[in-house]
Amino acid sequence: MINEIGIHAGTVWKFLEANGESTLTAVVSGTGLNQPLVDRAVGWLAREGKVKLRKDNRRQLLSLA
Repeated sequence: MINEIGIHAGTVWKFLEANGESTLTAVVSGTGLNQPLVDRAVGWLAREGKVKLRKDNRRQLLSLA
């Protein structure tokens, strides 16, 4: 399971690299991963300091650090 999360983290990172700051909903749609997999991948990337999360009104935005 740990290896899969790392692979999904790479997928999310590549999506953000190509698309810039995005909502979590856009990341789910754009990567084809389901919400729990994106959440795990974002956690992985956040722990490594590779992404930034910010809230804009009701939206959660994700970008590369």
